Amino acid sequence: MTPQFQGPLASEFNRFARQMLCTGGKHVTLFTTVMRFDAFLVRNHPAAQVLTKSILSDWFSSFGHLKPSSQRRYRSATFQLCKALHGREPKTATREDFEPLRRSRPFRPYIFSLAEVTDLLRAARDLSRTPVNPLRPWTMELVLVLLYTAGLRIGEVVRLDIGDYDAQDETLVIRETKFAKTRMVPLSSSASKVLDSYLRRRRRLGVRHGLMDSLLWPLMHGGAGGRPSLGSLQAALVRLIRGCGLKPPKGRSGPRIHDMRHTFAAHRVLQWYREGADVQACLPHLSTYMGHRGVESTQLYLSVIPEVLQEASLRFGRIACAPVLGDEVSP
Repeated sequence: MTPQFQGPLASEFNRFARQMLCTGGKHVTLFTTVMRFDAFLVRNHPAAQVLTKSILSDWFSSFGHLKPSSQRRYRSATFQLCKALHGREPKTATREDFEPLRRSRPFRPYIFSLAEVTDLLRAARDLSRTPVNPLRPWTMELVLVLLYTAGLRIGEVVRLDIGDYDAQDETLVIRETKFAKTRMVPLSSSASKVLDSYLRRRRRLGVRHGLMDSLLWPLMHGGAGGRPSLGSLQAALVRLIRGCGLKPPKGRSGPRIHDMRHTFAAHRVLQWYREGADVQACLPHLSTYMGHRGVESTQLYLSVIPEVLQEASLRFGRIACAPVLGDEVSP
């Protein structure tokens, strides 16, 4: 659905939105920023006819209190808009009119160890069952298994329907992804066993089992049917991580749920390095599996993980120190 803008440059903003939708994807983050920019113009520059450097500077100042990484996201979306508008109005300010923001320290995700993942799975299975949620332990176990073994985003797990799982081929169809890409994800045999067991338990309880019904138990935390909400599932996972002592009792520090996806990617690449595989040749397959737009996104995922960098360094060292075939070795 094309967003509708109301500001002084609404027609240009609407044209930009239509052009972006034609490229594929929903562009939710981009459009959210442009909507906020549109509202900013209504409040502060209602007579604007062109996005000048002065107007952009004023807009950038309005979120100058945010972290550099957040400011960079806002500015990037704004410059993407301005680049499109510049073709029709050359007086539109562009990225080149501004000094780049100082780079913040690279973000380092938390990589769960295999022992920590095992502890989380054990804690999930130890959760108490309730009359309103008799599948609670196995629902949480299944969610963790899909996050860790398939590298799914938590939102993708919530949106899964029963019909998305092919038990014979041991695959999941992932729809409505971050970049509006549908992909098929092969599961490991152990993950398929967990999923098959979960569905058998669900059938024994007499829960609706149509192809379009939510894969996850529909009465999470006392809900009245439907699929569990993303917020309730995230809160349950955070409580589980805290309960295992991996995250402080309060605050946002410590491992995030999304770090399980980083862990999946890191463990896969580490295994490839240790098996002697051609990692660069394998990365496009991992990129497709994870639903990334391109291999660059996957490389970015791994470039700040010390364990992966260490394995890459060790391999480089072995190659660099190996004698070249045909070289004479001095006594």
